[in-house]
Amino acid sequence: MRDRIRSGVGRQEGLGKVELLEQERLVRSHYNKMSGQWGDLYTDEVTFANYNFIVRKRHVLGLFDKVGGRFLDAGCGTGDFIPDLVARKGQVTALDFAEDMIAQARARMAPRGLDSQVDFVVGDVTNLDFDDNSFDAIIGVGLIEYLTDYRAALQEFYRVLKPGGIVIATVPSIVSPFMAYETLVPKVKGVVKQMLTAAGLREPERRYYQRHFVPWALDRDLRRLGYRKKDFSFCTYGFSASKRLESFSLGLTRRLDRFGHSPLGMLATNYIVKAEKPGL
Repeated sequence: MRDRIRSGVGRQEGLGKVELLEQERLVRSHYNKMSGQWGDLYTDEVTFANYNFIVRKRHVLGLFDKVGGRFLDAGCGTGDFIPDLVARKGQVTALDFAEDMIAQARARMAPRGLDSQVDFVVGDVTNLDFDDNSFDAIIGVGLIEYLTDYRAALQEFYRVLKPGGIVIATVPSIVSPFMAYETLVPKVKGVVKQMLTAAGLREPERRYYQRHFVPWALDRDLRRLGYRKKDFSFCTYGFSASKRLESFSLGLTRRLDRFGHSPLGMLATNYIVKAEKPGL
């Protein structure tokens, strides 16, 4: 997807087994339905949504310094990073839990002749079917915020990385005032809807969740799993949920994008971290 889930090992706080299975079902259904349009988010059309995806991709590839080797695109979606990884002389494995995303990725790579150069896999990032020390680099873009046990995925990434291998992950940053606001509003609306549902005034609504991260807390998780942080970046400024503020958000992102490594970058809605599995 580039924005994904797994019910897997462990539990999201406050969710039981039934809720976890429902979370997986809802996200899988949503992204299978979205598979036909997902690649359009990476086109050059100048909307805030598209620009967000394009800028995030540029930041990820700017941190990706591996040339040659075996690369895993975890949560590959419709394959928007595949040509770039192949161009870096990588043996690419593209993995997603949504079958339709994998089908779309394969179909989109075929006209470029890349479908035969990539191993497409429907799989689970918290239980990877690869040997230890298999990959030189892993990217997880718009992935771990949808996982019920994101630490299990990071641990699996660590296991299948070779010593000296890197992982680059993106997450929404709750430290951003823009993200904090956009998170608060749906929560307030959710409370109101729950009250109306309890009163019998509306039907129950089933929606999947999206986790939001404090950047330094994610860094701490990575350290505890054995990783060594190598680099980072912040990107995207504004209100993605507001069409009325799209022009403002697009202009703000363009002006502030160069501050990804500065304190001002903390205002950004996306945190991107690059971590290494230490060499032997």
